[in-house]
Amino acid sequence: MCIYEKLRSTRLNSSNDCKRLFPNQRSIDRRTPTKGGSNTMLTWEAYYNNGSYLSQYNENGSENKYGDINRNILEKFILVDSSGNVKFVLNLDPEKKLIFRRRTAKSLVSKTIREVVYIIGWQQNVKDVAVQSINFYFESTGYVENTDGFKKDHHWFYPVIFLPEEKI
Repeated sequence: MCIYEKLRSTRLNSSNDCKRLFPNQRSIDRRTPTKGGSNTMLTWEAYYNNGSYLSQYNENGSENKYGDINRNILEKFILVDSSGNVKFVLNLDPEKKLIFRRRTAKSLVSKTIREVVYIIGWQQNVKDVAVQSINFYFESTGYVENTDGFKKDHHWFYPVIFLPEEKI
């Protein structure tokens, strides 16, 4: 199944229809499992306005870094699970700068991960004011909370240190 079929929840008549309509997109059924074999870990995929894409993991198992994303042509940032199910989609206009992080909470006693939260959002400059839209995706439940920016004193929503490519 083509990723765009997943996103639109529609079914094309054949995989050839998908290839014809989206020649540069790969089939979601060929996903490489995430490292460690976790069934819950989400990975990202960056889709560009020229029809190409960059996945966090290549088919040979090598990893692309978050900094490898070409933000000049970035159109869509997607989180998918190890089965290829789309869990979150962020559409980006050219003037918006992508923000993405993965935060974990571990048990102090057992050192096991209690919760993973993905931060997916954007910021842009509007009349010399930094405007943000930040989504917090809780992996255990799929719950998403959106804020109009980071919250200084919140245990999940506290600010990130912006990378050079995220700054406006």
